[in-house]
Amino acid sequence: MKRIRAIAWTTLRLLFRNGTGWGVLAAIAVIGSFIFFSARADDVLLHELRLRIRYGTTFYTVFLAVCLLFSSCLSVRLDIDRKLMHILTSYPVHRYEIWCGKWLGLMLFSVLGLCVGMVSVGFSATWYVAANSVDRSGLSGFWRCHRVCHPEMPSLDLLVEREHRLREREGRLPTDRSSWQIRSDLRTEIRRQTQLLETGEKRTWTFDLGKGAASREELLLEYSFFAQEQRRLVRGIWLVEAEDGPGQHTETVEAFPYTVNRVTIPISCLSESGRVRVTFQGIDAPHLIFARGKGIRLFLEDGSFWSNTFRGHIVVLLHFGAIVALGMTVATAFTFPVAAFVSTVFYLLAAATGFFESVARDLDWGEPGVLRTLSDGVIRGGVWLTRGLRLPPVIGRVSGGTSVEFGSLVSAWGAQFIVYAIVVGGLGMWWLTRKELDRLH
Repeated sequence: MKRIRAIAWTTLRLLFRNGTGWGVLAAIAVIGSFIFFSARADDVLLHELRLRIRYGTTFYTVFLAVCLLFSSCLSVRLDIDRKLMHILTSYPVHRYEIWCGKWLGLMLFSVLGLCVGMVSVGFSATWYVAANSVDRSGLSGFWRCHRVCHPEMPSLDLLVEREHRLREREGRLPTDRSSWQIRSDLRTEIRRQTQLLETGEKRTWTFDLGKGAASREELLLEYSFFAQEQRRLVRGIWLVEAEDGPGQHTETVEAFPYTVNRVTIPISCLSESGRVRVTFQGIDAPHLIFARGKGIRLFLEDGSFWSNTFRGHIVVLLHFGAIVALGMTVATAFTFPVAAFVSTVFYLLAAATGFFESVARDLDWGEPGVLRTLSDGVIRGGVWLTRGLRLPPVIGRVSGGTSVEFGSLVSAWGAQFIVYAIVVGGLGMWWLTRKELDRLH
């Protein structure tokens, strides 16, 4: 362990000795502040702060990730090309210790970069609030974070399969259409049924907030809907009631379509189980559409802004660990130009993972065939190869006051990241251990 620490400290010092480290840190500070003051929202102080912090943090995080990618390639490749790796291996030190030491040194530099970025954006936010003369009463909610709770509803794919089997047993499937066309039509029909609220009707959603929900300080109901007439004010009644208790709360609201609105719900509505029913009844309202996943959500108070920021940057730091491991691994196998190109391609593919996933989902409901199957396999294979390298979805959560939950991150990002980091890191250490080095002359 002492040898790994020595190599890590040397790697960190070399970054600053040639001026690269100082230049990167200065650029991070400038980028964070410049993007913060360049971004614009709707002139509401709370919204301005959240959007500017999100953009400033995203830009300096991506910049630091790219710098780490190239620095990790250089750290390994230059030592090999300049025969420094030959000298290191002549001492009683294992090659995996060299790899781990360099990785640790670059990770220490990434911690410094994150700290500089946080300070630059935080100073910019403090300056912006101090220079803003508008009412600051709405900033009280900025220092709290909330856990997002979605209504309990089965997936669309499961509903489609259930309806397809039911109609197949009852003999109601059309005989002049193929199976994929029937499923596509059922998907459209069921999506419409689960989202549409007819005039004069009401709809109920069920939530499970957990057993500790009644001890929290704040509960918010967020809703948004679509309607044909965007400028028509819609009136309705929200009813929130405990599923297994007497607590309930009723509130009449007015809102325009295509806007996001929030209602504060008393905690007294919750029971010990944390299960609640939320019902909406329109008052002379037109046909409304509550989109799946975004139409209605509950926000439960879950700690402070600072604790959430700390959790978010821990996750980003793990992301940087995978980036450094990738750069060092490809630099061990290839020359620097090739390693830089390969690692950049992997990083860009990881950034576009969401787009490729949407394409793959669309192909699942298209007409089957050899070309479609081949395209779907190639896209899903590429997504699998790069999923662990994509930026975790935490920056928007931190800036938006949404709690960073490690449990939900594991399902959305963490499992693929762990596999990716283990495979890339293990491959890099094995490659460096097995690599043949030319003799010194």
